[in-house]
Parts: sequence; C-alpha cells; structure tokens
Amino acid sequence: MLRVSLPARRVPVLLACLLLTMRPDRDGGSGTLRAAVQAADNTGGASTITLPAGVYKLTIPSTAADDPSNGDRDINQTASVTLTGAGPGKTTIDAGQVDRAFAVQSGASMSLSGVTIQNGSTSSGASSTSPGDGGAIYSAGALSLTGDVVLSGNVASGLGGGIDSGSAAGSTLSVKGATFSKDNSSSVGGAIFAGSPALTTITGSTFTGDTSSSPGGAVYAPGTGGLTIDSSVFTSNTGFGWRRAQRLGQHADEAGLRPLRRQQRQRERAGPGLESLRGGLHAGG
Repeated sequence: MLRVSLPARRVPVLLACLLLTMRPDRDGGSGTLRAAVQAADNTGGASTITLPAGVYKLTIPSTAADDPSNGDRDINQTASVTLTGAGPGKTTIDAGQVDRAFAVQSGASMSLSGVTIQNGSTSSGASSTSPGDGGAIYSAGALSLTGDVVLSGNVASGLGGGIDSGSAAGSTLSVKGATFSKDNSSSVGGAIFAGSPALTTITGSTFTGDTSSSPGGAVYAPGTGGLTIDSSVFTSNTGFGWRRAQRLGQHADEAGLRPLRRQQRQRERAGPGLESLRGGLHAGG
C-alpha cells in the first residue's frame, strides 16, 4: 500500500488499495475527489472511495462530455465505484450549480452512501453527457443509493431534477433509504426520471417538495422496464400538466400522478408499503 502524507487539515481517501490524502477545498489536481474518480476510471474494476466529513465542491465547468477532468465527475468504461461518506449531515458534495455531480456511463456502476449531493445543475447547452438531464446524477449504467443519501436543491432543465436513470439498455437504479428534497426538473421527474429500459427499485425513501413543470413531480417512469416502490413517503411534491389529471380532481401537488384508470390510480396510491403517494408519480406510457 502506498501512503502519501500531505499537510494537516487534509483527510484520507481509500481508493482500491491506494491510501491518499483528500482535499475537500479543491476540485482537480492531486488529492481531490476528482483525482480519485479519475484514478478509479484508469484502474477499472472495483474501487472504493471513502470521504470523511467535509464539503467537496465542484468548481471546474464542463468543456467536453465523458471527460472526468472537467464538469461532472464521470464514472467511465468498466469502472465500479463505491463512494461512502461519514453521513449526509457531515459529508457534502456541492456541485455549486456548475454542473451535475456525477455521470455514470454505460457499462460502469456506482454505489453511494452517507453523503449529501446538493446544488447540481444541468442545462441543454452544457458540454456534458446528455446535457440538461439529471441535475445531480446522470446514469446510463448501474446506480445505487444504499442508505443515508440526501439529494437536495438539484435542478435539471431536462429530465430528472435529482437523477436521470437514462434510457440505455441494461441501466438500473436502486434507491434505499434516501431523501429527495426540493429537486426540480423543467421537464418531467422532479426527483427521478427512470428511462424506459431501466429497472428501478425505490425502498424506504422520502420525497418532499420536489417539483417538475410536467407530470411526475417526484418520480417519472414512462416505460416498460419495471418500477417497484415500497415503504416510501411522498409529500408536497408538485407536477403540472395533463388536463385529464385535473379533471379527475387531483390537486396541484398530485398532478404528477399519471392519470391511469381510476382503480389503477387508487392501487398506486394505496398499494402495499406506500405510506403516502400524494404528488409526483407518473408510471406508464
């Protein structure tokens, strides 16, 4: 194991078998989260990044898609990255409205726990992968949030204010014990857009105050890939659009619920394990 000692106030990050020293106050260069992601990409296979308490800022704008040296931190090729923080109240990844925080490319995978991701922002004119989609994270691979993850205040001009799980064949999304708060999409899926081929599982999670300019204030799952929601709470999410939803008497914060047949809609709202589905679910074509 290679051990690199840097000045005080820097904190350790474990990447595969390499122990480095982390600088939360910088983005790019030796000893940063970006450098750790780049090393994981270059190594390929499984890597673990452990982030102690601190605010890890993204400050380098995107100039080229699929390039982890700028903009969002790309998990590329066959890399499989596990990123673990000290807890969402202690470890924060702040994208500073410069870009989204991460992009998981097709064939790659990423697992997150113990972190807050905030202030991600994507626009249609950006140089990132799938510009405009996935305010905090874009994924065309396998993405999992495995507990104690908070996505808050992320914005997308396109799909998925918090997460765009993409439309790539074989993409998957697993969300367990996460919180989505005040994420926003100018399109559909204020918190999550789950693309047509994606298999999506949401368990024990909370969606509060997420918004979209079209249906799916919290979650928008338009296709046939499969959506499972269990033991999750949806409150005060707002989706707009679709006159039929309004004719069925839904309030503004329920307008994200896809206007399915009445009995089907009721089953979605009161199904097993769903404490509340007020606002924000669009499921179906």
